[in-house]
Amino acid sequence: MNNGHLRKRTHAPSPFLAPSNDHTKAFNIIVRPALCACANLETTKGRRYNAFLILTISSLPVLALIIQNAVDVRENNNSLAISSEIKGDVLFSVESGEVVHYMQIERGTSALYISSGRDVSVKLNLDIARVNTDKAIQALSSWPGVASDGPNYVSEQAFHQSIQDWRWRVDSNATVPQNIKFYTDNIAVMIRWLADGIQSSHNGGLWSTLVSYHMLIISKEQAGLERALGSTFFAQGKSTR
Repeated sequence: MNNGHLRKRTHAPSPFLAPSNDHTKAFNIIVRPALCACANLETTKGRRYNAFLILTISSLPVLALIIQNAVDVRENNNSLAISSEIKGDVLFSVESGEVVHYMQIERGTSALYISSGRDVSVKLNLDIARVNTDKAIQALSSWPGVASDGPNYVSEQAFHQSIQDWRWRVDSNATVPQNIKFYTDNIAVMIRWLADGIQSSHNGGLWSTLVSYHMLIISKEQAGLERALGSTFFAQGKSTR
């Protein structure tokens, strides 16, 4: 204390203090009338402002629905594309299985025809088997063959022509081992195509069903090959009984 008096302590103005009277007056003079004019429905400006607010607020849910529907449409399109691809793979698996089935029958009948000395009675059954194979090939809805598989697999027409050319050899000078090899090689390519289609169809239970179908086709091929070899064995009179 100096001279018995307390020195009055001064403070800097705080930013958290209430605005001064000058600021309040400025707010009342400039801002408040503008807000009142916008909220006043009796004026054109007020009505426009309120209409704008109503439209803005009401458009937000509509915009949200549009975005949600756009996302749903995109997801549905992706699901549809995947389903369509799986459908094509399944369809080709069934159709190629039919081709394999009838080619197995034609292989066995051709082998029997050759080993029987090209007997006319066997030829009748062979002609039926050939017709069934042709129908199965023509019923294919797609052809996945590429040049890397060989020139005979570039297209369905090229494959069918190779079958026709081989049939001419069966009717003339082909041997049983050559016949077995020709059909077995072609069947192996078809089974590989079937497996490739199944691998691209990873769809839960459907995929496991297709794998089971593929294993069934392989089992049929092994049994069909044994049947073709066995028919020639008995046709040549080499049975032990």
